[in-house]
Amino acid sequence: MNRPSHNHLRARLALVVLLAVVPSLGLIYYIARSQRAAAIASAREDVDRLARLMASNNTRVIEGARQLLATLARLPEVRSGDSTRCTAVLKSLIGEYTFFANLGVAAPDGQVMASAVETKKPLSLNTSSWFQQVTTNQEFAVGEYQSTAYIGYPLVNADNHLSRILFVSLDLGYLTRQMSLALPLKGATLSVVDRDGTVLGVTSSGGVEYRVGSMVPEAAQIKAVARYRGRGGDEMFDPAGVERLYAFYPVGGKRAGVDLYVTASLPTDIALAGANADLKRNLIALGVVALLALAAAWYGGESIFLRRANDDLERRVKERTHELEHEQFLMRTLLENIPDSIYFKDRDGRFLRSSRAQAKRFGLSDPSQTIGKTDFDFFTKEHAKEAFTDEQQIIETGQPLVDIEENSTLADGTERWVSTSKMPLRDQRGNVVGTFGISREITERKRAEQALAKDRSVLRTLTDNLPDIVFIKDTKGRYVFDNAAHRAFLQISSVEDLAGKTVFDLYPKDLAERLHADDNAILAAGMPVLHREEELTDRKGRKVRVLASKIPYRDEQRRVAGLVCMFHLLDGEN
Repeated sequence: MNRPSHNHLRARLALVVLLAVVPSLGLIYYIARSQRAAAIASAREDVDRLARLMASNNTRVIEGARQLLATLARLPEVRSGDSTRCTAVLKSLIGEYTFFANLGVAAPDGQVMASAVETKKPLSLNTSSWFQQVTTNQEFAVGEYQSTAYIGYPLVNADNHLSRILFVSLDLGYLTRQMSLALPLKGATLSVVDRDGTVLGVTSSGGVEYRVGSMVPEAAQIKAVARYRGRGGDEMFDPAGVERLYAFYPVGGKRAGVDLYVTASLPTDIALAGANADLKRNLIALGVVALLALAAAWYGGESIFLRRANDDLERRVKERTHELEHEQFLMRTLLENIPDSIYFKDRDGRFLRSSRAQAKRFGLSDPSQTIGKTDFDFFTKEHAKEAFTDEQQIIETGQPLVDIEENSTLADGTERWVSTSKMPLRDQRGNVVGTFGISREITERKRAEQALAKDRSVLRTLTDNLPDIVFIKDTKGRYVFDNAAHRAFLQISSVEDLAGKTVFDLYPKDLAERLHADDNAILAAGMPVLHREEELTDRKGRKVRVLASKIPYRDEQRRVAGLVCMFHLLDGEN
């Protein structure tokens, strides 16, 4: 009777082991995906870096050709027009530049006057596009790319007229050979292509080699960005059906006329080789562990597994219980002591939990008394309806309301102001199941603001109805306040037109300097000037006699913060 029960337990343990393998397989799959994504990203960077490096090297070659031609243009032998002397100089230089197929000088009509490489018959360049660009624009130009590329440079005489054209023929085969020396990536392929994606030269370290004259797979992308000399990359299949990572980079940077690109590619299989090897090792290790676990479960896991599982379960229950108790302690401490109102509600606006401060504001002795109730139980119908509408909007949109000032009236008629932030309450799956928020009491602050606004209104009403001119300046001489009489005197229509301005914005410079100096003297002395008879000039230069009083005012630290000025108009005008 015992054996069937024992075998049944073995089978159940074996099933548990197999089920335990499933999450491990999922984890291995997740890790493998992460590693593959990282490997692809790293390979993209390597391919892009390789294309950029090779393009930079080729750019230096073209720039070196331009500098060489610019230097030759200054040599007396070249400027003299003597073909024999010029040819000798060119032949002496061509051997030092292995990447140049030829050096030469041509007349404006295209006839070659001197050449480092002898030709069997006279050579004319006037039909070449690069030659026409040089003669038309008198600027450095690069020609079309075939097996060689011509680079032209204008030689201008003292009258700023084109006298000759220097040219160099760049060996694209050299560029290809140079690229073959810089292939650190196994299986990588480097190509030199024109703006249409046609292969001009190619080298490979075990990868696919494109035939010269064929189109690279990324030709369409190169054509799309060739107008503005862009760069790019992609992942696609080569002519052999191998998926590869591609990157292309313009030679010559943004220099117009250098329609040459370097493309680099790498098979994705090589990029993923390390990640695939790790996946294989992890699967083998998991298989070995699973087999060992099955053997242990079948031959001895009845007691060991259950005992360890029970011990582990007890430990985890204790740890989780402690965590929950600690979290509850923190939550309870927060809700019991914070002076702000904190609350949690379900989708129907019913309170799930509240802070003690919230309950106290509702006139309740215990926060639990709010559970199940709504705002309609504590506020006027109008405010409760507005709050419910806001919460339903949060539930529908998932967007919070932050730092909203609300004027609410409790059911007993008490009016209060709060600064409220409300958030969507989500479950573990991210679904919105209600709202929660915090409201900070700002009633006293709002009353103070309202009292201050009232005082300001009274002050504005008083000063605007005084016949005397009244205004206030800060220590920089900027107007911060004035009355209607002052604006009428200055013929200014609104407060905004004067705010922040100084006497220098309103009066001639000499008068403004005198007024500003007088103000600064009073501010420096810190003593008021009262009932001083003087002349006051308006913006049109008219003068009136006034009794002037200027009183420095101070801030809370007793520092002089500005100047209060009052002018009483005397009878008569000068």
